[in-house]
Amino acid sequence: MMSCVEYTGVRLSDLLKEAGIKPEGKWILPEGADASGMSRSIPVDLAMDDCFVAYAQNGEALRREQGYPIRLVVPGCEANMWVKYLRRIYVHDVPMQHREETSKYTELMPDGTAQRFSWYMEANSVITYPSPDFKMQGPGKYFVRGLAWSGRGKVAHVDVSFDGGKNWKEAHFTSPVLDKAWTRFEVEWDWDGSEAFMMSRVTDETGYVQPPMPQMRKLEGTNNVYHRTAMVTWRIHAWDGGKNGGMIENVQY
Repeated sequence: MMSCVEYTGVRLSDLLKEAGIKPEGKWILPEGADASGMSRSIPVDLAMDDCFVAYAQNGEALRREQGYPIRLVVPGCEANMWVKYLRRIYVHDVPMQHREETSKYTELMPDGTAQRFSWYMEANSVITYPSPDFKMQGPGKYFVRGLAWSGRGKVAHVDVSFDGGKNWKEAHFTSPVLDKAWTRFEVEWDWDGSEAFMMSRVTDETGYVQPPMPQMRKLEGTNNVYHRTAMVTWRIHAWDGGKNGGMIENVQY
């Protein structure tokens, strides 16, 4: 996902056209020069959309940990497709079934089958303040803040609940709402000191609504470790004068 990071590079579509990609070329396989030889099969339609090869980040050459000298950028898609240390790109008529996408980046479904080629990051959100490691300072007014994003386009709106999803209050955006990018949100909350279960729920422009954890488990099972975009819940302990009250912890709600 994009955020405050600015990449400079060349559109992948221009490079593929200049190289003379043939009509029968339906898939590409970018390969990294790292020790693992990280590679992912990407359909040509996706590659020709808004992907590009980056050589700079935030006004300077890519740093070594960011994939120097060049890396692939695939907006809206999961990070393992953003191949670092890019050294070559293969074009083929079928997916190459590389090691990483057969042994790792698949989703194990409840019936035991494996769902392959999940590229896009589904709509997701998380409350960043207050959150675990922060202790409430007593009842009063708080400005709850967080981040929301979608790999399939723009964020439409974010709702926040303080009672575990029984009631919701719409948040307002505090940063520009851009395509396939993080969006900051905020909502005002008057905490009365009682126990609270705080969570956020994003809806993107496609109509997709971030699901609660039980719904995601029912759909994708419990063996899927690569896609966890369900709502995250912070439990706030009731205020007791400051001893243990106001502590925040992550719970599956």
